[in-house]
Amino acid sequence: MSCGDLSSDGWEEVWSDYVVLPEGYIIYEEIPEDPDDFLKKRFPKGNAKFEMNFDTRLRKFVVKRKRLWAAICNFPKGHALRGSVVVGQELKLLKQMGENYKLSRSGEKFYVQQKCPCGLTSDCSIHIFPANVKLTASFRLAIYDDKQRTSLATLFRKNHAMTFDEVLQFFSKFKLNWKILRRTNELEFRMVCKCGEAFKQTPCNKCALKRHRKCQLCDNMPRTRMLVKDKDGKAICSDCKAAEISLCKFCEKNTRLDHKCDGFDHEHVSFRKNTTYPPLLRRKNDRHGYCPDCKEKSNYTTYPRHSQRRHNDKAPCGLYDRNYRRYYCKYCWYYHFDSTNVKQHAKLHVKKDKKRRLGKQVTLSKKHKTNPELGAR
Repeated sequence: MSCGDLSSDGWEEVWSDYVVLPEGYIIYEEIPEDPDDFLKKRFPKGNAKFEMNFDTRLRKFVVKRKRLWAAICNFPKGHALRGSVVVGQELKLLKQMGENYKLSRSGEKFYVQQKCPCGLTSDCSIHIFPANVKLTASFRLAIYDDKQRTSLATLFRKNHAMTFDEVLQFFSKFKLNWKILRRTNELEFRMVCKCGEAFKQTPCNKCALKRHRKCQLCDNMPRTRMLVKDKDGKAICSDCKAAEISLCKFCEKNTRLDHKCDGFDHEHVSFRKNTTYPPLLRRKNDRHGYCPDCKEKSNYTTYPRHSQRRHNDKAPCGLYDRNYRRYYCKYCWYYHFDSTNVKQHAKLHVKKDKKRRLGKQVTLSKKHKTNPELGAR
């Protein structure tokens, strides 16, 4: 044993001379020349398991264990404390949460409950507990802005116990056209339909049927805007229109509208596999062509959108499944094959601000603007 291994009083140095460790924790490394620097690296600030402070009374470091809040405490939804806490300081920090909570303990487990001004933790006829109440809706409770989604349920559960009027005032800030119904420990959200009434699922059956119309040749019920007129002026669906016999300006034959046209010279052949819709009918090295379904002029770039918007109601066949992409509204069950149409529809779910009438403004005519001597009327 060397002289450097002895303390000032002549005894062998041990870790207890420099630090008070938690029960059961042992440092097996030998004491270095700078034990303080070793301990600071061993227990750095922000450590999730231990916290080390210098005790001026003991004149040594004191290390205490830390535990995660999620492991030792049961919090209401939206009111949980994050991170870890030093053992022995749990109750002190829980009491700092305020008078809106009721604290209880069972062994080493803590329980936190929301408390209303009436002193109850549940089944209050006046107040609603945001952390425990059930939120029911046929759509996702969220608002969308620039492809960013904000959950309204998460924001709502962070509140303390409130009355139903305060609940209505909270959700009115988001300016969505809905109605909120209160039931026993439940809040139901119903979106207002285009007809002005609120339903669990929108659009309602009455409004949904208005978008469809029966084909005058078959029993199909496509959307009204997908119907086209035949030679006799009847409103027919796309499949009946494709089966209509007409004169092809390329083949110069009386045949179906969706037939395979042979009147193209040097036709472009595509080897790309597309099982949704037929390729654009065009010549080699030419970006312009004709739609094979309706024989209308189209461009290579705009043809996919044309096919999706104009021919999405066609029945599948052996070569093409006609499985076009659908765009759904984020607030109801409405869908369309054009994303622009869905964005315009979503504006129906947002309440419009009532513009104030500021009165008529006096405008000067060109004669008064050019001649300052006349002045304004």
